[in-house]
Amino acid sequence: MTLVGFSELGRLSVEVEFHGRQQTFSFDAWPLPGLTRQIAAIFANAVASDGWVTSIHGAIGVHHAARQLVRHLHAEAADAEPLRIGSLRPEHLDRFDAALHERYRDTATGYPILMQCVRMLREADLRAAEQRDDEVDADEPVPPLDAITLLPETRDRLSWVSRFDWPENRPLDAYPPAVAARLREATEKDIDAVVQRITLDGAGMLAAGGPPIPGHRLAASDVVWLINAEGPLRRDAVQARFGDQPHIKVSELNRLVFPSERDLLPFLIRLGLDTGIPIECLKTLPADCLRNPDRARVTIRYLKRRAGQRSAWQTKVVRDGHPLTPGGLIRTVLTLTRRARELTGSPRLWVGVIGYSKLGEPSFKGGRPIIRRFVRDHDLRDVAAAADGGEQPYLDLELRRLRKTYKVERIRATRGRIRDWADDHSVRVAVNHYGNVPELRGEHEAAIEAALIEARSVSTAKTDTAPTEPEAAVSDTPPRVEPQVGSVPGVDLWVATCRDPYDSPFGRKGQLCPVSFFGCLRCSNATIHLGKLPALMQYLNHIVSQRERMSAEEWAAVHRDTYNRIVVQILPMFSEADIAKARVVAESTQRLVFLPPQLRTLEIA
Repeated sequence: MTLVGFSELGRLSVEVEFHGRQQTFSFDAWPLPGLTRQIAAIFANAVASDGWVTSIHGAIGVHHAARQLVRHLHAEAADAEPLRIGSLRPEHLDRFDAALHERYRDTATGYPILMQCVRMLREADLRAAEQRDDEVDADEPVPPLDAITLLPETRDRLSWVSRFDWPENRPLDAYPPAVAARLREATEKDIDAVVQRITLDGAGMLAAGGPPIPGHRLAASDVVWLINAEGPLRRDAVQARFGDQPHIKVSELNRLVFPSERDLLPFLIRLGLDTGIPIECLKTLPADCLRNPDRARVTIRYLKRRAGQRSAWQTKVVRDGHPLTPGGLIRTVLTLTRRARELTGSPRLWVGVIGYSKLGEPSFKGGRPIIRRFVRDHDLRDVAAAADGGEQPYLDLELRRLRKTYKVERIRATRGRIRDWADDHSVRVAVNHYGNVPELRGEHEAAIEAALIEARSVSTAKTDTAPTEPEAAVSDTPPRVEPQVGSVPGVDLWVATCRDPYDSPFGRKGQLCPVSFFGCLRCSNATIHLGKLPALMQYLNHIVSQRERMSAEEWAAVHRDTYNRIVVQILPMFSEADIAKARVVAESTQRLVFLPPQLRTLEIA
């Protein structure tokens, strides 16, 4: 919906809404009032439901370009008669073109500004002609443009943009593999620390706390209880209610209950590296973004505003299960931010402490101190920017480059097969924007060299019909428990990966394993690895919850052996940190995606 507002004081503004996001664009204090009102009318038509602007981001660009044009016209024609759209001549646009080129000579920044202005005038001329031919609805909230008429020579000038050669935009490059590995290592350390602090340390103090008693010395656990009940507290508010309590570090206790923007940043960085979803889409993920669960895969539904209104909602299938998979990361964030969402009523995934004690949705804006602090906390250095072996500067972490890094990794992993990595773009856009980046120049040159060598060898080689050597035999007995991160060969089942379901110790060779999924916990074919811990933890919760519904004899007959197998034999093989992360995923509000049909209604204990 688009509204144009004229206040009693003559102020002019345009209120725009796209996909539930609203913003007011003000034209106050613009020079040349007559021209400004015409520009505002054109802008309102541009952002209308049938206009050529389809996002807030696009509206910001048009508004900025129009303001640059009006200010330039005012500066060069201060003493001339008032300008209108109908009195604009080609010389006005040519001088604006020259001014932009002089100001942005070494960059391509000025060209998009000029292009937006040319398109705005071109679209306004077309829309005005359509409105003159058709009757305009009197109730139309967007002001008509039928009174706007361009000069013929100005209309001809709009057939091209600039008479200058602008420098080409430097493509946004991906981070090198070494930097990507350091980022993953840094985010994993931070994620472990946040999960430990909130789900173990904070939960323990919350359980030990209670309502504070006025006039008594405050216990830290009681303050944590109060923070959980009311939200983050300020030190002055605690002093006003309970007197001076110098031993209470309120800011530290807030972080035991609610994650801060700095705490959530590693999750965002890791999702950007491992999903390739545009960073602005990850920032606005809703809390119910996980859809279509299927074993170790889950679909992330996100809003891509740059795609336009008709195709804004997009999906991506990602891995799930292990706490560091994209699905596991989102489930962990859901658990960490659950109380903050309850207090704020926010439908967003990212909710935490903003600033000192305000609950809200973090912006994660690039260049902010919070991003620089993350880089310095982990001493991330830019090796490539070091001059002649000198001191390496800190890494300039741009969140936009995470998507490029993911795409480059996919290109390398698929050896450049376009259909395997151009999954969310046309082939032409994918090749130009993600295949043609400086980070891949070495691969491109090596591919050309290899192709020439192969062509030469094929044309000169003799045919060799000698039989190949047989492949080495695969080990028949993989380890039962694999506590390390990594891929495990076999068929992915519920709580384990099966080496071969058609070679089961419980049935005949060549026939599908006849036992239920419970048999995986005592089968030599099964490998129980880190990615299966969340399912194992939730099943353990289910077993424990059955004690309240069954007699002791019934529970022992059905669940005791399985319980002992998990608690005594399997869990001790994993570290406490891995178990804690798996428990966070298992206790998220989202149903685990890889449960078998028999446990689809499994409750969270």
